[in-house]
Amino acid sequence: MAGDDSKSKDVVQPRVPQPWENNPYHELYLHHSDQTGEALIPILLEEDNYQSWQEAILAALEPDFSMVH
Repeated sequence: MAGDDSKSKDVVQPRVPQPWENNPYHELYLHHSDQTGEALIPILLEEDNYQSWQEAILAALEPDFSMVH
């Protein structure tokens, strides 16, 4: 049909990747083998164990901490 430009409305623009998606050194980069739901420590925070929970969390967040023991 003359004047029908519906096809130009259906053009899908290519997706532009975010800076962290292709850079494994970016702090937000998520590798396909990362376990996002994995617990950092086996200790659950309860009313009477804050001190031991805090120490375990701080140790888990240290750069040299390994989750494989």
